[in-house]
Amino acid sequence: MAKTALKRILVVDDNPHVRGLIVNYLKCGDYEILTASTGEEALTEATNSRPDMIVLDIEMPGMDGGQVAAALSKNKATSEIPILFLTGLVKKGEQSPGMKSGKHAVLAKPVGVEEFLQKVSSILALAA
Repeated sequence: MAKTALKRILVVDDNPHVRGLIVNYLKCGDYEILTASTGEEALTEATNSRPDMIVLDIEMPGMDGGQVAAALSKNKATSEIPILFLTGLVKKGEQSPGMKSGKHAVLAKPVGVEEFLQKVSSILALAA
């Protein structure tokens, strides 16, 4: 029986500790994990590797998460990639305006492993 391909997830966060934590969360699932530490790296990685999903920090120096998402949406090759935004800008249970579509979602930091993996799973299921 052929093994199904792993879902590829790009984790983008300028903070190496947060990026490492998210990578460790994803290691609990069966995912191929890619990382980037800047918005510019994220655009290059997303274009080259076409991940199934992107976990994206909103607050980053230089190109922030909103700018990354806007650039991804303008590129035909990356416009359909769902994004899970991570931010300290909203409180638990709140949702940022414009994040109500199934394609994009937002989670407030800090986020627990179960809540995070559940959100990742539901986004990937909607995108399938």
